[in-house]
Amino acid sequence: MDSVDGLLPIGFGLLCIFLINFFVVAKFSFARLRKEHVEDMDILLEKDREFLLKLYQNPEYFLNTTQFLILFFILALAGTGTFVFDNIVDRIVAVLNIHSTWMHLVLDIILLLLISLIVLIFGEIVPKALGLSFPTKYVNTYSRIVVAAGKLVYPFIWIASKISNVILGFYKTKYLTELDLVY
Repeated sequence: MDSVDGLLPIGFGLLCIFLINFFVVAKFSFARLRKEHVEDMDILLEKDREFLLKLYQNPEYFLNTTQFLILFFILALAGTGTFVFDNIVDRIVAVLNIHSTWMHLVLDIILLLLISLIVLIFGEIVPKALGLSFPTKYVNTYSRIVVAAGKLVYPFIWIASKISNVILGFYKTKYLTELDLVY
């Protein structure tokens, strides 16, 4: 893999981290607010308020959409990371002149742990805190983008919702989403 070819998957990996961050902020800013908060938000135009109130009529769809997109980009990042890791590990093993299977495995694990740390910080801890701390700042703009992206993945969200409801019906669950638990 030459340097130009290497930049493309690394750039895509960074884009995945950014999108994971974005969708986590969207999810938790939405989950932090309630319908009553939206009604009282002075910073919203009437059309924005109506848009958000409509989302709160079916919060399960919005939250499932954000979670699906988060998982999609985590898996895309994992696939990209595997491609990049193989090349990096091969180069490290060649430089160290240690050609054993266990060394390759150890380096794979170390790189996986480093990427997991980066995703945990920038794809979970920081965006969750931003969404929970400043929901009014993010909820309107971010939710519009989630709804637009959700149109692309709607069939998957619909199927997941139907299957989940059947499975959860056997357990007679009380909670379906984070909003059910909190409120």
